[in-house]
Amino acid sequence: MLPRKPRAAWTAREKRRAQALYRKGKLLPAGAAMVDRAKRNGRWYTTGTE
Repeated sequence: MLPRKPRAAWTAREKRRAQALYRKGKLLPAGAAMVDRAKRNGRWYTTGTE
């Protein structure tokens, strides 16, 4: 995953990539923490542009 700006919305492409890495067991702890944080603060559920 690339570094993210704190208030950036997650694009559909980024979400698919994170989910694919998770399913393959390749999502690193730092990436999992970013996803968890995005889900807690609502950024995961906002629509970003691709």
